[in-house]
Amino acid sequence: MNFPTDRFCRLANHPSCLKADRFDEAALLTFSPLDNSSRALSLAGWDVCKDETGVHDYGLSVSIQKNDRLKERYGQEPDIDKRSYYLGFYDIYARHINFDILANSRGALRHAPEDGDHRHFHIELHPTDEALSARKPERKVKEDERLLRTELIKLLSGPSLLPPDHCCAHQKELQNEFMPTLPRPEE
Repeated sequence: MNFPTDRFCRLANHPSCLKADRFDEAALLTFSPLDNSSRALSLAGWDVCKDETGVHDYGLSVSIQKNDRLKERYGQEPDIDKRSYYLGFYDIYARHINFDILANSRGALRHAPEDGDHRHFHIELHPTDEALSARKPERKVKEDERLLRTELIKLLSGPSLLPPDHCCAHQKELQNEFMPTLPRPEE
């Protein structure tokens, strides 16, 4: 799939972007398992979302889905401190991502529709054949994940905050407390 720009957005949801009650770039960029040894980081595609409002709409829908899963799991609405709150997003430009630094994985940016939603993309890490032949290939991929995460942190720029007219009072407080401005990489 080709897009006019290489702009992608990492959604910032409270509390998943926190560590020890502070905003944490590494927590924001936590990869999830794809299978036994591959890992993925979810992103929103700017071109598919069409604009900032489209990215915010997607972020809100992701947060609602997370809260619905929590409600289903525990049989009640999640407590205020356990709820997922979408706060905004940070930009990452694909042209700045350097997969050549990976020693044990092949990195790729892929369109990965989720639950029928075509706005969803992944940065994926898949073990090389050499890593697969190692005793614990998932450890090798996690080493590369840490390395790539360190590089991605340097590439984050933003945030683009959810507009006040779309926020509850608690979201506004969380934005003020937890959404730092990060430098924009040179284009």
